[in-house]
Amino acid sequence: MRKLLPVILAPVILAIVLVGCASYDNFTTLFNTYYNAKRIMMEVEDSFAYEKEKDRDKPRVIVAEQHTLAEEETLAKPKPEFLKEFVVPANHLKPVETKVDSILMKGSKILANHPKSAYVDGSLFLMAKSHFFKSEWQQSQIKCQELMDVRPNSDFAPEIHLILAKNYFMQERYESGEQALSRTVDIAWGQNNYEVLSEAFRLQAELALYEENLDDALKPYRRAVSQGDDGGLRATWQFEIGAILYRKNEFERAYQEFEAVFNHSPNIMVEFEAQLYMAACLARLGRFEESRDLLEELADNSNFEEWKGWTWAETMNLHRQEIAYQMDSVTALEQGNGAGIKPKDIMDLRASIGESERVLEGMEQNADTAYIGNGAVAAYYFQRGLDKFHEGRYTDARKYFSQSKVVRSPVHVEAGRYFELLNTWEKKTAMALPLMGRFNETGTGSDSLRADVAAALFETGRVHERLGNPDSALVYYDYAAHTCPANNEARAKYLFASARMVEFSDYDRFYALYQEIFDKYPLTEYGEIAREEFELSENAIVDPVLKKYQGGERQLESESFPGAARQFASVAENHPGSDLAPRSLYLAGWVWERKLNDNDSAFTYYKRLVDRYPDSEYALDVLPSVMFAMAKRDGLNLDSLQKATQSQRARRTDKGDETPPGVVVPFPENENNRQKPKRGLSIPRPQINLPTLDVDVNGQSVLDDTTGTFNPIKNIFGADGKDESDKKEETRKNDEEKKKKKSGLKSEEKMDETNQKNKTEDEEADAVKPVDEQKKEEPKSEEKEKSPDEEEKPKKE
Repeated sequence: MRKLLPVILAPVILAIVLVGCASYDNFTTLFNTYYNAKRIMMEVEDSFAYEKEKDRDKPRVIVAEQHTLAEEETLAKPKPEFLKEFVVPANHLKPVETKVDSILMKGSKILANHPKSAYVDGSLFLMAKSHFFKSEWQQSQIKCQELMDVRPNSDFAPEIHLILAKNYFMQERYESGEQALSRTVDIAWGQNNYEVLSEAFRLQAELALYEENLDDALKPYRRAVSQGDDGGLRATWQFEIGAILYRKNEFERAYQEFEAVFNHSPNIMVEFEAQLYMAACLARLGRFEESRDLLEELADNSNFEEWKGWTWAETMNLHRQEIAYQMDSVTALEQGNGAGIKPKDIMDLRASIGESERVLEGMEQNADTAYIGNGAVAAYYFQRGLDKFHEGRYTDARKYFSQSKVVRSPVHVEAGRYFELLNTWEKKTAMALPLMGRFNETGTGSDSLRADVAAALFETGRVHERLGNPDSALVYYDYAAHTCPANNEARAKYLFASARMVEFSDYDRFYALYQEIFDKYPLTEYGEIAREEFELSENAIVDPVLKKYQGGERQLESESFPGAARQFASVAENHPGSDLAPRSLYLAGWVWERKLNDNDSAFTYYKRLVDRYPDSEYALDVLPSVMFAMAKRDGLNLDSLQKATQSQRARRTDKGDETPPGVVVPFPENENNRQKPKRGLSIPRPQINLPTLDVDVNGQSVLDDTTGTFNPIKNIFGADGKDESDKKEETRKNDEEKKKKKSGLKSEEKMDETNQKNKTEDEEADAVKPVDEQKKEEPKSEEKEKSPDEEEKPKKE
């Protein structure tokens, strides 16, 4: 037994060793995969410029909000500005995109091969961040939710909830984002993750400011200050309260909140920031000496030596505020608000302002060399540019905006917008001024050229409006509307822009402009705005095609026949898809035939009606007449055609398809029209007897028609121009003649009977003749209107 024991245990021991080695190898591989993914993530984050800016190694730059640059016209509310910081710029992502994809691959490998390992939550967290960096909000959201489902109380819970909230915001799901932020705050409090907590507070405040609710923006920080047990964090959060008020131009309240920072335990940077912005508040409140004293203390404090650039920038802002105050004083004195002020006193004050300007320019030169790339100095340049901008000194303003936009700061994007706007102003003005002189009151040039000029004038007006020059903007908008062709819908936009400029200064003109927009361009978005302004129902909007058609009817009523014919033809040619097109062709032909006595032109429009709309009720009505005219032109048997066309009319009448002459034909239903069209004029049906034509409008015989429009006539006529009924009648007569010759005898009674039969047949033939043929046989009365063939044809319009 003892001899067998080693033999039995050896395989067991070997198996244990082998299994242990395999487990160790698997563990090592798993650990290395996760460790490498985590290491790569650190490298990616370090490479992002905005991540480095989060390091609190320098004071913050805070700028009071400026509401000067008019926003672009938009129907939707712009997205919150703070969302832009979540997007990694393409030039930052591209160098590390391979690393980000590597993190996703390693994470997927861990989830697939080791779904129950301790590294699942960390892998999901890294994958969620990677998708977020790539702006793949939906995929990032899914990984966040997977992690919350797998490990709801993991160490990554605060950060993963914060990322989830950001994903919701980027997808414009603001309500879900707010809920996720609230959950983030609760979890971060519970885990004492103050970094995430501060970020969540900041986003809550930014969202409240976006919704223009200042009190809600302050609530998270006030709660944190009251509940926090860390003096340093309380001081930081207290400073954030003052910063929000400072941004909203609440300088008195902001000063008090900055002063309250020292009730806690601020670190050296928060201490410097609080004193710096206390001085800034004092300068903006006109307490210049107090502000100067505080700034001098900061400059002399060796603890703040490395942050002198911020102190210097705020000192320049102090001088800027003093100059602005002096200029306001001069303006007030010049307007007579100072009793006993002499002109010399005003001149002395202006000289003092000039000296202050030179001092400030010297300080700026020093900043350009000593504090290159400083964000606080760049913010100063932005505010200095705004001063010049308000003075109308656009060239100087552009110089300052150019200096501000090249350094990353809270205002560098806005500075870039001002810079580009002033560049556009210079270019558009240089182009628009000559054009304004080129187009006089009558307007010259082609429609396309005038449309281009109008667009250039409008763009110049927009620039002036955004620059805060409403009078200049109105001039350019008016020129644009005047220059633009009336048939160009862009003119509605130009009229609308003019209306906005005079809404509160000249309501009568505002009303007239809106009325013009509503009358001429009802189906544009600006026509809809005009309708809502006047509180009109949707039925008040009229289809422009219908209005053009009704213009033709009005000309017809006023007996302006050439104009009516042209108007109806215009409707048909310019709007061939409209339900009014067939009726317009019909009426155009009718006017030429009945009122202008021009059968050639009438036939042109009737033929066009049959070609284009063969199934319309109007085409079916004129089809027999068109067939008759074409058959007459081609020398076909007219008697047989009369019978055929008359029988065709009779068949249509039996079916209820024909409207008798003189009866109003309602418009076909048009579901696209918001207003149901009125019934048309009472226009008789055409009863034309057209002369023989050399060629038809298409230059071909009806029997050669390739469109298939006139197929019915091919079934009626044979190659010799005679129909089958004619042939049968001739055969019958020949048979009768043969019988008569055979018998050689005809009784008187038989002759009377035959004569009576022929008489009956003649009467029946007369009864079925077309109305036109009947009219030919009627005696002409003196009062009866002459037929078109008898009258001399007037010249065509």
